[in-house]
Amino acid sequence: MIRDATADDLDALVALGQAMHDESRFSVLEYSPQKVRALLSSLIGSQYMKVVESGGSVVGGFAGVVLPHWSSQDLVGYDLGLFMSRDNRGGGTAAYLLNGFRKWALSRGAKMVTIGISTGVEVEKTRELYDRLQFRTVGYICEGVQDVSRT
Repeated sequence: MIRDATADDLDALVALGQAMHDESRFSVLEYSPQKVRALLSSLIGSQYMKVVESGGSVVGGFAGVVLPHWSSQDLVGYDLGLFMSRDNRGGGTAAYLLNGFRKWALSRGAKMVTIGISTGVEVEKTRELYDRLQFRTVGYICEGVQDVSRT
């Protein structure tokens, strides 16, 4: 079941955020549950915050915002995160969340909707999903490393 997130979901969402963080390229950064809780709390009821429930537990979610573009007053929809626990991947839930976000963002006046793949997890599968949903690739994310001798 997909539904709007509530304050009662914050513990589960912070835990899912930890799992997403630990699986991703961001795992070299210190995870701050307090910062994640504050961010997600600020989004509930004002931006796109959905949770996915299975068997009474939150197993996934999507957070997105609509904000003016840095160079314009025009609005853009930006994803902050899409995550499904490992055991709950591969169905149509991610597509449903993405299409829901696009529709929501456009209904709030966004002139474009931007989603990305920044975690480094299942990049090709995710890109293929985005292609099927008619999101087009317009760039890449490149990462600089702290110790350039590693390159």
